Amino acid sequence: MSSWLALLVMQCIMVEQESNDVTSSDCLQNNHLSMRLETSFDHDALHCREGILEFEKKKKKKESAMFELHPCKLNHYFEDFSLKTILSIHKMPNRKSILSLKTICSKMIATKYYDNLKLKLIGRSLNLIEEIYKIRTHDNLHVHNEIFINCHMKSLKKLNLFHLPMNQLVIKIGEICKNLIDLDFHKCPQMPTEFVLPLMQHIPQIERLNFTACKWCTDQILSEIGKYCSELRIVNFFTCRNITGNGIKLLCGIKPKKIEYLNTMGTRVTAYGDLHALNNLPLLKSLESNCWNKLFKILMILFQHYAT
Repeated sequence: MSSWLALLVMQCIMVEQESNDVTSSDCLQNNHLSMRLETSFDHDALHCREGILEFEKKKKKKESAMFELHPCKLNHYFEDFSLKTILSIHKMPNRKSILSLKTICSKMIATKYYDNLKLKLIGRSLNLIEEIYKIRTHDNLHVHNEIFINCHMKSLKKLNLFHLPMNQLVIKIGEICKNLIDLDFHKCPQMPTEFVLPLMQHIPQIERLNFTACKWCTDQILSEIGKYCSELRIVNFFTCRNITGNGIKLLCGIKPKKIEYLNTMGTRVTAYGDLHALNNLPLLKSLESNCWNKLFKILMILFQHYAT
């Protein structure tokens, strides 16, 4: 009996060991299978990421290529310079783009395609004309009087960039630009004073004049400004060596009582000329002068005199 029982126990132990071996073998196979699956998954994920990056590169290249249009095509597409027409040619910029679509298109017209489209710009939207003028003058590129000398322009600067000779340009500005409020003569070449004298009577609406570093600006021009420019608020004579205190007296004539800013630095205006400006320009808020030390002494003497 005992031997039969012992034999039965041994058979049970052998069966249990075989089942354990099968279980451990299955687990080992499962582990190998999971490792293979993970490796396969990582490989596929890597390929997926590479595919996405490649797609993004192609997309960016395609978007950048949209702006490389042939001038003849642009000449056809920009018949109407409305935003609707521009939208039909180009897609919107990337969401992270700093510049707007309108600014990008204006820059393209002002630089790359200006020579092909300049005749079609005549008489177009004032906002577009002003934007192109701003871009070209900022980059010191030549501008055409047929486009930018018109009755709607409110600001003109860097007149030396125009194709016309200066005497003809000044005459055209006086005849055409009836809404001009800002005129900048800074960096204009040497020209006779008599070219500018007739201009002042044609621009009574002018509000800002800049004659910085204009050696040809004299007291005669200040006299004409004093006669005709009744709306003048800002005037700059910085380093105009031919302006004197007498010119300031002529400037403070009957008309220009709205002047808020006056710069006489680098001129031959004395402290007494600046004092005349202070006494006769009631709206003056800022006076830039080389003579403030002398001017303070004169004012102290005047205050003491009136105090006694």
